[in-house]
Amino acid sequence: MAGPLVSALIAHFDSSFEGPNGDYPAIMEVIARLTAQQALWRPSPESNSIWQIVDHLAASKEWQIEMLVKGQAESPPWI
Repeated sequence: MAGPLVSALIAHFDSSFEGPNGDYPAIMEVIARLTAQQALWRPSPESNSIWQIVDHLAASKEWQIEMLVKGQAESPPWI
C-alpha cells in the first residue's frame, strides 16, 4: 500500500492530466478541443507534434507512478 507522500504525488500527476488544477488547465481539458489533424501538426520537421508531446507526458507519468509504487520501472520507448 502506498504511503501518504506517494499517494499525494500520484494525485498531483492525475490532476495535471485530468483536473481539477487551479493553476492551469489540465492536459485532457486542453487537448479535448483539438482535432486529430491539429494534434498531429508540426511547426517544422524537427519539432514534435502536440500528439507526440502528450504521448511523452503520459508515458512519463506512468513511469513515475510505477517508480513510486514499485521502486523500479522499465523505461518507455521514446519516439
